[in-house]
Amino acid sequence: MKIAVISMIRDGWGGSEEWWASMARYALSKGDQVAHSYIAVVNQSDRKDELRRMGLREFPRNTLVQPGLPIPLRWWKKIKLFILSVFNNPYTTLFEWKPDVVIYNGTCYSVAEEHFLFRPLQRSGAAFIYIGHYCEEQLIPMSYVAKQRIKRFYQRASIIFITSKRNILVASKQLGVDLSSAKSFRNPINMPSSDILPFPKDEVAQFAMVGNLRVLHKGQDLALRALSSPAWLKREWRLNIYGAGSDEQMLRAMTFELGIDKRVVFHGVSQNIRDIWSSNQILLMPSRMEGMPLAVVEAMLCGRPTVLTDVGGHREWVSCGTEGWVVKELTVASYREALEAAWEARGSWELIGVNAHKKAISLYDPEPGQTFYLALKEAIK
Repeated sequence: MKIAVISMIRDGWGGSEEWWASMARYALSKGDQVAHSYIAVVNQSDRKDELRRMGLREFPRNTLVQPGLPIPLRWWKKIKLFILSVFNNPYTTLFEWKPDVVIYNGTCYSVAEEHFLFRPLQRSGAAFIYIGHYCEEQLIPMSYVAKQRIKRFYQRASIIFITSKRNILVASKQLGVDLSSAKSFRNPINMPSSDILPFPKDEVAQFAMVGNLRVLHKGQDLALRALSSPAWLKREWRLNIYGAGSDEQMLRAMTFELGIDKRVVFHGVSQNIRDIWSSNQILLMPSRMEGMPLAVVEAMLCGRPTVLTDVGGHREWVSCGTEGWVVKELTVASYREALEAAWEARGSWELIGVNAHKKAISLYDPEPGQTFYLALKEAIK
């Protein structure tokens, strides 16, 4: 079987890449062929090194205009790239490879930006799998043309995978399509063990935020503002931020503006998740949009409670007061209210972490790569 994966991510790597990568590892070990079509970026990840050694084929797409350029220059480069793509389709070489199955790995709506994919996909006759990792929950402006393009890809798909049941319902409502046959899936964890970790006994509360530093997605600004209130400034706590992203400098500046820079530490990207949770007590995840983030699952498996916004699949994993706390609304006041509830229950954090571990063990898939691979085999029968 020849499997082609198309990624829309505009970074070197991210949590959205882990599921297809685990499947690719399993497929390559079985003697199948796997190819990856990706947007070429400056900082390429080494996360594919093992897959490359196993035989992964790569087809970079030079379709990204780097951020930071003056707006007129960005638009000129975008127009130039679009014109070049009209005459030299960025997917041509991938489809010349003649895949049996094509996997699109993006968000629920990101395929609306794929102006050059549908035609070669149709000509190929390959089975098509769609993976949507998240969608915005507030109704977003979307043109009729964009909606029709998304629907066309959904209709072409043999299987649609979306990360949470709630995202399936939201996408179905926003697009006006029947997604009752779509399936939710479980991303692989980035840890060698799913055993619970001993709970840190630090007298100073150790909060952690783990993920891409992009406030439109992960909402770190909500947590920073919530923790800057007079009541929180009187308490003993520390916030450890793990990750990198386009909003890092803005978030660093915000900690100074809010007067909490001495309590917040930016650690950068950490490859050792269990090391993070050996010293941190509770995960803060103030996301504005989600599918089902790996950071939440990994924290729960390590035995840590969470304070989450009510987006994506969060409520499918966390019941308020049992495995953590779920924020009612996407506001600073609501997030502060949930943090207060968590602080009042500080003596029970370890027990709540045990509950979180039990819930995560009951929900996560220990062999997601194999699960995905078997679904592909079924799709091309």
